[in-house]
Amino acid sequence: MEVKPSDAQQRVAGLTASAAAKVLRIQVPSIWFFYRRRYEKLMGFTTDEGICIAADINHMDTARAVLHEMRHAWQRQSPEWRYRSQTLRERDAILFELGWPR
Repeated sequence: MEVKPSDAQQRVAGLTASAAAKVLRIQVPSIWFFYRRRYEKLMGFTTDEGICIAADINHMDTARAVLHEMRHAWQRQSPEWRYRSQTLRERDAILFELGWPR
């Protein structure tokens, strides 16, 4: 179920996605928000239609989750990365989220 996050969280997600899209040279995907179940650690995921971000996380985690999922969106579009192992794709997304390479 899609939810309505705060205006500030929507702005953080939108600005972060726009900046990441420029770096990755892709279009900004649709961004949806969802509520996590209690004790669930998932902060976001990527689909063919866009990215989904947890609505109950702080703004810094929102930015990190958007960066991470934007990298996964780029990987889906890249012939070089599309069929690599999930472990390798996850490591790559974590490095991008952390700002490496600079």
